Amino acid sequence: MHILYRILLPAFCLASIGPAIAGSPPAFAGSSSQTLIHPVQYDNNPCTDGRYNDGRPRSCREILRMLERRDRYRERQERYDPCTDGRISDGRPRSCREIRHWLRERDDEEADDWQPRRRWK
Repeated sequence: MHILYRILLPAFCLASIGPAIAGSPPAFAGSSSQTLIHPVQYDNNPCTDGRYNDGRPRSCREILRMLERRDRYRERQERYDPCTDGRISDGRPRSCREIRHWLRERDDEEADDWQPRRRWK
């Protein structure tokens, strides 16, 4: 009886799994037209394909203007203007003159704290 279990049980398992393995071919073995996963195809128009969305409804003109500015700043980092780019803000509306005055004061404070290093003897 023990020999029956050792020989027939593995043979029965292999015989029952065989048709399942030999059944249909896997999905990735087919041609490219039968694939289950298709890559995302974007239109060339950023206004209609939905790539650029911050949750607010925007017109096509606004989206194109935003992208144009983004590319301009990406190309030229020296166009840093603290009055218009929104990097300096404490939550209150401030004029450009106030922002520049605050930056000048901050630079002066940092310059006052700086002292040259003493040389080691």
